[in-house]
Amino acid sequence: CFAAWYGHCPGLKVVSPWSSEDAKGLIKSAIRDNN
Repeated sequence: CFAAWYGHCPGLKVVSPWSSEDAKGLIKSAIRDNN
């Protein structure tokens, strides 16, 4: 499973959106995050 592998890479955040609204919010949060 790639999600488990990506979860161990420093600097990457693995998310799993439930709906399109969740995906939109997660993308916005990821863009605004300073890390």
